[in-house]
Amino acid sequence: MSCPRRQTSSSGRSPNCDRRSSLRVLWPMVSHGVLYPSRCTQWLWPRDVGTAYPLAKGGYRVRRESDKSVLGEVDTVEEAYELIADDDQREGGVTDYDLPAAPDERMPLLVRRCLAYVCACLRKAQEEFGETQVKAYVSLSFADTEEALLTSNVTFCTPLPDIRPYNPDLEAVTDAAVGEISLEDCSAWS
Repeated sequence: MSCPRRQTSSSGRSPNCDRRSSLRVLWPMVSHGVLYPSRCTQWLWPRDVGTAYPLAKGGYRVRRESDKSVLGEVDTVEEAYELIADDDQREGGVTDYDLPAAPDERMPLLVRRCLAYVCACLRKAQEEFGETQVKAYVSLSFADTEEALLTSNVTFCTPLPDIRPYNPDLEAVTDAAVGEISLEDCSAWS
């Protein structure tokens, strides 16, 4: 994925952001009161950074979308971003640290790991909830880091009649490899 790098200049930033170098490389996005920091401005953006959701009682719940981990509940936006910064300094997202760095060695292992995870989740959704319409979207792209490692992201969505699809035109995605996988696809691979 070709994501622009965030400027690390501290001019005009709050003291909290200046203190946390990991926050200075994130792009903020706000939608429906939810604060989505990301390393990328282009869709499909990685979901391995914590997101701050406003609570009805006040304050925020911070969770990481890639693995649905709740990082904590806090009273202020500043505290939410402290949690995000603390968590962002650790590895997040799909576990791939044990894979080789060379793309030709890494890709088949990463794809196999993603497909095993996707099929296990889709089967569990059917077993536990009777849900058969969930779709999994697996994307592969190169990280916007010096190492430019091949990385992956998995997103699950249930198509609903009045809601825009997660990705209405998979063929138009040019900066990542994206696949849509259903429970039926997993059955064919068993």
